[in-house]
Amino acid sequence: ALYNNTTGNYNIALGRNALLSNNNTGDHNIALGYDALAWNTTGSNNIAVGNNALYNNNTGNFNSAIGTAAGKYQANGTTILQTASNSIYIGYNSKGFNNSDNNSIVIGANAIGIGANSVVLGNDSIAKTALKGKIVIGTTNPQGALDIVSTTGAFIVPRMTTAQRDALTAVNGMIIYNTTTNQFNFRENGAWVLK
Repeated sequence: ALYNNTTGNYNIALGRNALLSNNNTGDHNIALGYDALAWNTTGSNNIAVGNNALYNNNTGNFNSAIGTAAGKYQANGTTILQTASNSIYIGYNSKGFNNSDNNSIVIGANAIGIGANSVVLGNDSIAKTALKGKIVIGTTNPQGALDIVSTTGAFIVPRMTTAQRDALTAVNGMIIYNTTTNQFNFRENGAWVLK
């Protein structure tokens, strides 16, 4: 741990090769686990917990990674993630989108980030996401179970063909935009209706 450190200050490393290359000015880093922050050189204020967590980070700052190989790679799974900043990676092999990641939050095993200023919950195998309580977008004062406030964007309902609509397990209250007829379809009293 901290094997090559020369001028970095206020670092904590526990585990073989943790902060191995921290030999320049990287400071205020915490690395717990084999090869955690192993190639960090000047990156500061990073926290890596887990084997290979933030393994390739060398100049990125203010990142947190928890889990084996969390924050190790970019989205393609082979290109190393070196310069992301202000980002969070939680879960085994969670990946940043690219080296321009800034304020990126990626949560879930094998979850893949989508770029700066974004949040990803789960990977493509997740079939259901449950959120408890009121859900708000664009406001902090929800008026209902789902409250979306925007003056710059619209709410877009699912778009599908008549055949795709008919393949759904339909329940009353569903709304879709039918791309075959170019109309909204609503499910009422056990049937699809137009309004």
